[in-house]
Amino acid sequence: MRRLVTVDLRRRLRSLGPEWVVAAGVALLCLALAAVARLAIDLVSPGALTFGFIYPICLLATLLAGWRAGLLTLVVAGLMAWYFVLNRGHGFGLADFKSQTNVALFFLTAAMVVFLADQAVIEQDKGLSDRELLIEEINHRTKNNFQTVISLLELQARRAADPVVASAMEAAVTRIGGLARSHRNLYAAGHAGELVALDSYLAELCDNLAEGPGVGGLVTMEAVLEPASLTRDRAVAVGIILNELLTNAFKHAFPPGQSGIVRVTLARADEGMILTVADDGVGLKASDRPYPASGLGRGLMDAFARQAGGTVTIENGELGGVLATLTLRP
Repeated sequence: MRRLVTVDLRRRLRSLGPEWVVAAGVALLCLALAAVARLAIDLVSPGALTFGFIYPICLLATLLAGWRAGLLTLVVAGLMAWYFVLNRGHGFGLADFKSQTNVALFFLTAAMVVFLADQAVIEQDKGLSDRELLIEEINHRTKNNFQTVISLLELQARRAADPVVASAMEAAVTRIGGLARSHRNLYAAGHAGELVALDSYLAELCDNLAEGPGVGGLVTMEAVLEPASLTRDRAVAVGIILNELLTNAFKHAFPPGQSGIVRVTLARADEGMILTVADDGVGLKASDRPYPASGLGRGLMDAFARQAGGTVTIENGELGGVLATLTLRP
């Protein structure tokens, strides 16, 4: 029941037409379900449950599309049950006061069900709106905090007299920038639920990195991502790993003036999901080995791989450069 309350077609289908059109469509669907239910009941016990099954149909219509759909379903289904089931197709007359009272009470109680269900939808919408505003505010503050930290580190790097310290500061700026980018993409429109569409999330990260500074026009990025979903915490970790891998590929794989390809793939496998980042650059041996086993970058990737529920392997690949593979368990 709680899940039905959250499925509000008035919000999802608003772009398709006026609210009353959506309500009418949902009412027609529910009336069709009522007709099927009526036929099924009559096969077993003709005339049984004259009005009883209409309650859940009205409730369903209201939860899906509001009081207009629920009320329309109630009126049409109630009148049809009254005419065809209660009176066997002989009009709307009622023989005695008891029958009149029963019909009146049915419509009254069903109308109350519609009203209460509609109030539940309204409260749910209000709660969702408040939650979205709160998340937006938190995300805005988090973005500002990331930017403040990056600015402080950049200032410190410029003031550092020791080139080693300056280089370490610049590396920290790059990694924190990756964290900020992962956070921004994760909480963008379309990733509001607990489960994240991993393919679209990673595609946004790839697009942002491909357009970022330091990526020359000679290097082409290709992304082939199968549809997949992952919980938010695991998706964050995967995004950070992808950011680290792509940053290093753009930085180390291709000498100045050399063209190349960086290919990102996400595919399902028996063991879960496999994310790969491959390039046709200089490879591990000829490069400065941006992934030493004891290095900070590799240590961070291993830590985030554990958070994501997987493992990372890095080796020379078929393209001639580096092949990094993140295997995610189900």
